[in-house]
Amino acid sequence: FTLTLAHSHTAEQYAKMRDATFERGRALELVWRLMVPAPLRRVDECVLIAAPKDQDWEGEYVYPDGLRTGLKAGFDDDGDIEFLYYRARVDLPDDPHAGEKPVHLALPVTDRALVPFSGGPTKMWNQHVFNPDQRHAVDLVGWRNGGSHSDNEGEHDEDYVIWNALVKSPVDGTIVSVENDADDHAKPMKEMTDDEHPFGNVVMIRIAGSDPERYVVLGHMRKGSVVVTAGMQVKVGDAIGLVGNSGNSSEPHLHVRVQDGPVIKQGYSVPFVINDRPVLRGVLIDVHY
Repeated sequence: FTLTLAHSHTAEQYAKMRDATFERGRALELVWRLMVPAPLRRVDECVLIAAPKDQDWEGEYVYPDGLRTGLKAGFDDDGDIEFLYYRARVDLPDDPHAGEKPVHLALPVTDRALVPFSGGPTKMWNQHVFNPDQRHAVDLVGWRNGGSHSDNEGEHDEDYVIWNALVKSPVDGTIVSVENDADDHAKPMKEMTDDEHPFGNVVMIRIAGSDPERYVVLGHMRKGSVVVTAGMQVKVGDAIGLVGNSGNSSEPHLHVRVQDGPVIKQGYSVPFVINDRPVLRGVLIDVHY
């Protein structure tokens, strides 16, 4: 599905590219099946359109003996394969909040189309699933004209659609902690780590009325852009900061998660939905007005 708040050309363009990538992935799967010695069943698949030269398809499969495996391919605009790999799946760690009613968030960026670069229940969907505090986290990038950045190779932060977007509070609550002095990486995809500030410029909000208490984390914002301080009360839609490229970040994006404790990098991640919908890798959130 596509979470569509208003009809737009962006949604149509994304859907067309996504459908074409599904077709390419499934055609590749047919060839791969001829090479596999035992029958297998596809149980899931996803597509991410990150850029014109980065259209990813991934399928997850189960053998008769229960072994799970995955096939992933990347295509360019012409349908040529950019990369291809096959690997076994490993079991996920226990999730103490599995099956809980999800926390409801409002959309934190509301002025441009977004695509979750990561988000969902398994490793295929979500790169965070092996980190207990980030199990249900999502990473949001902007999307326009074929990808998360402009027609060049995305060499600068300013090339990215989501860069400098206003981040709004997705909940009513109280600011618990703020970090606002981590540097932004000047060279996306080349400078990607910050051991001292893994989540970059980050804000934690205790959700009003939550019982048990739940906390929202908004990470990787722009240095010096955060306008709230610890102890402040916020309402849904209040300004928090601007999207940046700080912390452990390969490109400008917004990290969003809900957790069960008030300390960054501790506790367990909690399931959540945005605007009453699950947020899944590669599924466009169209907020074009």
